Amino acid sequence: DTHSVTRDVVSKAQVEGSLSAQQNNLKALKAEIDDKAAQGVDVSAVQTKYNAASQALTSAASAGPSQASSYITTAAKNIDEAKSLLDKAWAEKEVSNAAATIESLDGMITYFVENRSMASDPQVLAIITKRESAVQYYSQAQDNLNAKNYPLARSKAADGLSKANEALTDANNLKERIGEGFNFGGNLLLYIGV
Repeated sequence: DTHSVTRDVVSKAQVEGSLSAQQNNLKALKAEIDDKAAQGVDVSAVQTKYNAASQALTSAASAGPSQASSYITTAAKNIDEAKSLLDKAWAEKEVSNAAATIESLDGMITYFVENRSMASDPQVLAIITKRESAVQYYSQAQDNLNAKNYPLARSKAADGLSKANEALTDANNLKERIGEGFNFGGNLLLYIGV
């Protein structure tokens, strides 16, 4: 009779090398998490994966070679998933920043058009044109975010944010130049008296 057995042979040196490599990957991931958290990125889901990877590597350090190999594989999988989640969260934050700036810009445009009746003013039209350009970038960023192309989503969001900030600076400068203007709001009898 023929009897065959297939086994994975794992050397201690190989396991130690893999463990060391994944510990370095975990340290690099921690630095990235801290950096993005400081920028206001929501890293809670990433932190969960990081903790799972850290626990697996701690278990691997005290296990025998074949069990350690399994822990290291688990840790590597969690590290990869954490990187992907961090990439997504970072892109979402950049897109959100662009949206918030465009919203502020919209408030300024409304002020010029409705409160100051400047809809046909060339300076306001230039601001509106920049706003439309920012919205196009923002829309492309949203599309890329939905398509899971996070680096391109961040890039387009950054372009949109830059264009929106440019328009917002122009709008603030214009508002400063024209001042608040004369307004019949408030006490009308006082104005008539003056």
